[in-house]
Amino acid sequence: MRLVWTTDNADQFRAFCGFLHAKKVAFTTEEQVVRDWGSEQYGTRKYLLWITDEDQVDESVNLLVKFIDNPGSSDFQKESPANVTEFLEEKLRRPITSSEEEVRKEFSGRMTLTLFILVICSLIFLYELYNQKRAPEGKLQEFVGISPVRKALLFDYPRSYELLDKIVTLYGPDALAKPQELPEAGKFLYSEFLKEPAFAGYFPYILSFTKEKLGEKPGKNPPIAELTLFEKIRQGEIWRLISPVVLHIDLLHLFFNMIWVLLLSSQIEARLGTFRLFLLMVISGSISNVAQYLMTGPNFVGFSGIICAMATYIRARQQIAPWEAYQMSSSTFAFIMFFIGVLALISFVTFWLEVLQNISLPIAIANTAHLVGALVGYILGRMRFFSWQLHN
Repeated sequence: MRLVWTTDNADQFRAFCGFLHAKKVAFTTEEQVVRDWGSEQYGTRKYLLWITDEDQVDESVNLLVKFIDNPGSSDFQKESPANVTEFLEEKLRRPITSSEEEVRKEFSGRMTLTLFILVICSLIFLYELYNQKRAPEGKLQEFVGISPVRKALLFDYPRSYELLDKIVTLYGPDALAKPQELPEAGKFLYSEFLKEPAFAGYFPYILSFTKEKLGEKPGKNPPIAELTLFEKIRQGEIWRLISPVVLHIDLLHLFFNMIWVLLLSSQIEARLGTFRLFLLMVISGSISNVAQYLMTGPNFVGFSGIICAMATYIRARQQIAPWEAYQMSSSTFAFIMFFIGVLALISFVTFWLEVLQNISLPIAIANTAHLVGALVGYILGRMRFFSWQLHN
């Protein structure tokens, strides 16, 4: 919905509204009285014209320009209905005070998907907390001995992890500490694991390439040709493209993300509805997850990629469609961008520490998902499909 005209000329206002009504343009009117004691226009009545359909805004503005240039033109007079006064009085008996109030009236209580996300993320976290088991020692402990839910919802759970998990199930969580002491069957499973290197992202290859260019000794990585990407997704488990977003590391991680979901998702759902919010989340979440997987492998979880997308989406709508009345201050947006920037800077510094000083400081933060999610959200925010139309 966009405000296209404000005037104190009641006759012209009624004439043009009658013309739009005859042209079947969807609009809403508002009558205001100036109450500012310091204004010379105190007590003056002003009439506001809002076009409610985004697709009709440009047409209405062009017609308005022509009308203002020549309001007495016969083209406008012959289209205006004789009962326009009665028609407008009916509209003006239901004035609006702001776009924000319209949102509240039209879409109050529309938080179906937002509440579902809050509930499902919380239930999955509680289930994992209740069924938590002692993880084995070692580099791959984050992939082994985890709950069946996490195995099914991680971006990927390749065969190499399944082999390790089978060893832990058969011989206990400490079996991987001394694989040479395993029974013959266990040694066979471990040898099969060694034959199938798991994809851990392209970051190690970027690191090795950078070291090589600087004359340093690069790290040892399996040949890229031997790696198998998207194992479970290629087997038909396409839900893994988006499912990592409902998993969380700890209570603080869950709480932080769900607060932002409540603040941002509820506003978007109120304006776009449940279906288009779902599409926005699936698109931004899937793209940011794929980017994170290609960078660091499948061991990442959390809703933050979509949260970054929702923040930049709202910012884009505030820039090009302020009448949609999204509530996110510049300071709040600046804080989110600062947070993303600081995390990206930390990753940049740790990368060069590892390149130049061989100091490895792995940061368990999905920075790639944050950056890509923010970019995708801003692009979606500038698409007409994701614009708010009050009466849809």
